[in-house]
Amino acid sequence: ILTPSSTSDWLKKTRRLHGDYYISKARFNELKSCAVEAGDILLSLVGTAGRILVIPVGAPEGVINPRLVRFSFDRDAVSADFFKFLFETEAYQALLSRNAQGGTMGVLNATLLRPIKIPLPPLNEQKAIAEALSDADALIESLEQLLAKKRNIKQGAMQELLTGKKRLPGFSGRGLKNSGIGEIPHDWTVVEIGKIAGVKTGPFGSSLHERDYVDHGTPIITVEHLGERGVVHTNLPMVSNADRERLSAYSLEAGDIVFSRVGSVDRNARVSEAENGWLFSGRLLRLRKLDGSVDTRYLSYHFCFEPFKQRVRALAVGQTMASLNTQILRSVLIILPPLSEQIAISAILFEMDDEITTLEQELTKARQIKQGMMQELLTGRVRLI
Repeated sequence: ILTPSSTSDWLKKTRRLHGDYYISKARFNELKSCAVEAGDILLSLVGTAGRILVIPVGAPEGVINPRLVRFSFDRDAVSADFFKFLFETEAYQALLSRNAQGGTMGVLNATLLRPIKIPLPPLNEQKAIAEALSDADALIESLEQLLAKKRNIKQGAMQELLTGKKRLPGFSGRGLKNSGIGEIPHDWTVVEIGKIAGVKTGPFGSSLHERDYVDHGTPIITVEHLGERGVVHTNLPMVSNADRERLSAYSLEAGDIVFSRVGSVDRNARVSEAENGWLFSGRLLRLRKLDGSVDTRYLSYHFCFEPFKQRVRALAVGQTMASLNTQILRSVLIILPPLSEQIAISAILFEMDDEITTLEQELTKARQIKQGMMQELLTGRVRLI
């Protein structure tokens, strides 16, 4: 029996059926009127209302449950793939959303769907449009797969390089030693964060209020701006020059690392040159290296490494919401190779990040191009040759 969850798996391009329920052959014959065949279109009516798929060639026999509606077209008049792309546009998804009934969970029904009018070019043009959009989908899927592969490679590299299981050319030691938080190379050390960096809490609420924010000024970063590979530059609150001077003790420098103080306490980001001079909020802790014995880019990668995050979470306090303070963060243990090896490790990982960022930009561009194609081709503003 096909359910909305089955359609979700297809939309994730697994190209496999994951039916949640099964019925006997005899029962299937009784429900033959609800059976599906290749080229039929299924649309989710409940929860994920508006999610749509085309039954692929070679799919096993199945019947739909009441939470799905089946469209069966005259194959000589309508291309199922064209119809699918049409209903995936923002315009038709918004139309379905407006027609969905119910409060927290929208519900569609066949009666609401029947009056909907759709533009239909000649069949050969429908097929050409669907083919062009399918090619765009194929490019997007290939970029998604490559991006996932690169991210996995980076995770594997972090696992090896940040633990010393693999040493880069030019670095070697006298075997391994037990550090108390796992085996590490003999020439590496384990230290508390407080030994290599100062930690400062952001301004308390009495020092900075939401009413102090202005449209143009100095940005303040908070938990929502701690991205996977740095500070996120969206929805930034700002303060005036006067408040910036008043809060100068809470300014940021390139190379600082800021941690979430409450909630997701293992969340952190390194400050780049672009954020130099910005401020940090009371929901963050600022870490600033004490001297030149550490590479802050290496520290940032180490802080994003899951074993380190586990140590932070284990030391956090609070029953309803985890929290950190300066004393706790100073006490967290970190693994430090010699400075030259820290720099070499961070350079390798930074190069991988750079490649991942480029792929993410290509993927975003490919998705935008597809959206533009859908807007032009499915409305007839642009006609294919």
